[in-house]
Amino acid sequence: MSNPDEESNKETTHERDSESEEPKSSELQEPRKEDEATTPTAEEQDMTVEAEREERVDSTKQDETGQQRQMKDSYRKLFDQFTKHFKGSKLATDKTSNTLKQIQKTLAQIDKVSVSSNKQNMVMKQLVNQVKAMEKQLEKINKTIAQLKTAPTTIRKKVRKNKKRT
Repeated sequence: MSNPDEESNKETTHERDSESEEPKSSELQEPRKEDEATTPTAEEQDMTVEAEREERVDSTKQDETGQQRQMKDSYRKLFDQFTKHFKGSKLATDKTSNTLKQIQKTLAQIDKVSVSSNKQNMVMKQLVNQVKAMEKQLEKINKTIAQLKTAPTTIRKKVRKNKKRT
């Protein structure tokens, strides 16, 4: 049994064959270009396959270049972010280093002041010691004067004579 579709296909192919056997006058003058286009030669098939391969390669290259561009863009963005953060950290570092320098200057001034105050304290202690020594001497002198005032005049004269001899 045959299908009606198969029969119609057979009829159309039979009609095509009959048409090709009976060429018309215009077809005799020019060779059929349809046949050439419909039945490619092996070389043409190879060329089309190669062209398709090249198109595929080109499309993959374009995909790769697109991916490379995206990667470059992402690298650039990352580098820009790094540069931004680096500049920010450098500014922060500069600020902290300036602050540290100011602290060092202040500490140096404090050291100078503390050294000078230590020297002043030492001088003050020496002066206090000298004043104490002078006070002791003055007390001795005052005691001697008080003894002399309370002592009878004869003892005073003897003390004077003794001092003159020596």
